[in-house]
Amino acid sequence: SSIASRKSQQDMAETRLARQQFDRLKESPDDDAVMLEPLKRLVELYCPGRSLEDGVSALCFVTGEDPAKFHVQGNGHGNGHGEGHLGHHRKGAHLELSQPLPIDVDCFMLMKSEKILKAAHGGIKRDLVMLQEALRSEERHYLYKDDGHSDWDNNLVRGPGVPKTVFGRCMEFLPILVVCAQAILFGVSSDTIPEWILWEVIDLAFSGIYLLEMIMKLYCFGFRWYFCGYDKWWNYLDFGCLLMSAADIIIMRVAKGDVDMNTFVMLKLIRLGRLARLLRAFRLPIFRELHTMAQGLVSGARVLMWAIVMLVAMIYILALVLSRVLHREDEFSSVVASMSTLFRCFTDGCADYEGRPLTERLRVTYGPMFFVGYFLAYIVVSVGVFNLIMALFIDNVVTTQMERKQRDLSNSQEATEITLKEELLRLLTQSKAAGVPEEVEKEMKSLDSVFEDRDIRVRAQFTCLSDAGVQISSDMFGIWLEDEYFMESLEQAEVDISNKAALFDVVDADLGGTLTVDEVFNGLMKLRGPVTKSDIVAIRLKVRHLVSMLAQET
Repeated sequence: SSIASRKSQQDMAETRLARQQFDRLKESPDDDAVMLEPLKRLVELYCPGRSLEDGVSALCFVTGEDPAKFHVQGNGHGNGHGEGHLGHHRKGAHLELSQPLPIDVDCFMLMKSEKILKAAHGGIKRDLVMLQEALRSEERHYLYKDDGHSDWDNNLVRGPGVPKTVFGRCMEFLPILVVCAQAILFGVSSDTIPEWILWEVIDLAFSGIYLLEMIMKLYCFGFRWYFCGYDKWWNYLDFGCLLMSAADIIIMRVAKGDVDMNTFVMLKLIRLGRLARLLRAFRLPIFRELHTMAQGLVSGARVLMWAIVMLVAMIYILALVLSRVLHREDEFSSVVASMSTLFRCFTDGCADYEGRPLTERLRVTYGPMFFVGYFLAYIVVSVGVFNLIMALFIDNVVTTQMERKQRDLSNSQEATEITLKEELLRLLTQSKAAGVPEEVEKEMKSLDSVFEDRDIRVRAQFTCLSDAGVQISSDMFGIWLEDEYFMESLEQAEVDISNKAALFDVVDADLGGTLTVDEVFNGLMKLRGPVTKSDIVAIRLKVRHLVSMLAQET
């Protein structure tokens, strides 16, 4: 009886949703039928790149009408050789009907059922499948996307740093373009009439742009955000470059163009120092690989230093030997000359001071023993030492990069927690089908005036939502994965979203078909970053614990 009761409730819910969708697709609230045009627009919207083959015949198959009554007024009139109505109505989705083709609510529900597909065949069945797919997509979007029915704050600052508004994005990207243009100008002005007064005018314009940028940031975000916020170090860099520009202008005005060589060199260094603003480009996602390369070079500096020490030591030992054995040769007359010659032989090319092959000349002079010694030394240094240095450098860079990523994930744990909770609050409170009780929404909104701190407020609101027992279906989660802000939050959290279709199944650990708010949050937090050794060991320990529990039960 309980199973029958749940089946009855499910059928009632599906009927209610179908009736609501029927009302949405009516061209006028007073109509009692849905026409073909709204269905065609629905297919174009939710099935891009496809169209109905014979929409008239498909709908007539559902309503039981004769397709000949709704013949198409267009270029196609059949070939008169028994094509029937299909010859007239092929590609009918793009032509006009001679009279309306109404679909009442009963036929609409029949069109959404599986029973109609079993009776259909050919092009009619394909059209009905396409219509059902478009109707399901429209229903999911209506139920689970942000419909604006809630007055929940939709202008939240998502994540640390500059708010992700159009203005905030412009404040990140446009200054980089200005700095790149100034860097190009430095190169052009150095080679093209260096004393031209126009270069100073353009330089003043760039300084004015930087000053205007700082003023706009201070006005929009305040002094505290500029000097003490998340981006304070980048703002300090901008402020320092602005001081350099001011110093350049003041020195040039005080000296009035009459400067000595030392002052001139200092001015050049000051101007070049302003190019340090290009480091801000590392923050943009498009330069992520460049940022990784720069970090790898810095992390591998220690390996390179010890590689240089080992290479110099080996060359020095060989130079000591050769400077005594081959001291009659100009290239090996001293230890320093021997080291220089050996380095050229191992890297660039082994030639004497006159440009002749040095190794061949020494072989002829000193016999095969020299060639054997040179061969062994070259193999050890070029093949052994150089490849060893390369392998150690790559291993160090990869290991350091993985450690840095794990540290970044750990350091951003709290910020990511707040961002994901904030996004889940927004998505659940702005969808009519989420099932958030009205009293819970009122309680969450009342917390805005209780807590001034954003982190504390978001955690308290999320706790209220979690206690409400809201269930999240796979359809709802799939619509969330189409939300721009939610996807941006997942990318910032280092959650792998390359396979969005499997993300719900990964988080649904108990295979229940639905998720609680806590399950979604905890699952997304566990998906951050790459797989590490601790993840594999944790699985092994949990499996061992489960095996021991099963052994005790048996």
